[in-house]
Amino acid sequence: MKKIAVLLLFLFVYSSTSYCAGNILFSRYKVKLLSAPSFSGNYISQFGRLTRFEIVEDRGEWFKVIGPNGEQGFLAKKWLLEKEEAIKEIDKAKQTKLIADKNRQIEVAEIKNKLIKIPESNYKENLGLYQRLLSLDKENNIYKEKISYYVDKIIEREKSLRAGYDLEIISWQWAERSGYVVAEGEVKNISSLKMKGVLALVVWYDSNDRMITYSDSVVEYNPIMPDQTAPFRVNAKYNPLMDSAKLIFKTISGATLPAYLSK
Repeated sequence: MKKIAVLLLFLFVYSSTSYCAGNILFSRYKVKLLSAPSFSGNYISQFGRLTRFEIVEDRGEWFKVIGPNGEQGFLAKKWLLEKEEAIKEIDKAKQTKLIADKNRQIEVAEIKNKLIKIPESNYKENLGLYQRLLSLDKENNIYKEKISYYVDKIIEREKSLRAGYDLEIISWQWAERSGYVVAEGEVKNISSLKMKGVLALVVWYDSNDRMITYSDSVVEYNPIMPDQTAPFRVNAKYNPLMDSAKLIFKTISGATLPAYLSK
């Protein structure tokens, strides 16, 4: 019986890793250095994964350590790795990074190939692709310049489109509902003046572009203030021959208000 006990003690001693002052260990993940060997210890500093620490003293489930910049405090043993384990983790991280870099290179090449095929005048699509490139390479100044260029072009185009118009049609659609046809949407006053009594007029046509009927209704806000968006709704009796519709805006006095459909 004594022989068995001695053998077990021998195995325990030599299977346990002993640490002494001066040994080097590495953080298993992001860790907080504490002022005492307890989870209630005061916070001293925080360190990233695989940070190097030198052991000062063994305190049971804790080590007193020195950090990379000379900070002293306590870390739980379960938070730390031996050098061999740390090397494996570093190699794994390098491999993961290599794969991520390769995938990033492939995605960048695919995006650049799309850019070659897109006309420069397609500002919005070019902008979207350069924004994707910048998300893959956040410090690339060429991508930043391209994004700035296409944003300016989009703004210029919007200003050009708005020139000569009083209204911008934000959205609209029509559909049959219980024997009636309903057209609804939103319109924005892009002029510098408030607009009173704005009518939304909808004309419906058959498949041969022959007019079937029309109907109008005052938009919900009266007046529509500059830069204000107002909803509208126009109803008419449904006809199964209805194939298309045209939206026009007028004043109550009959004057047409120029409007363009935003895209």
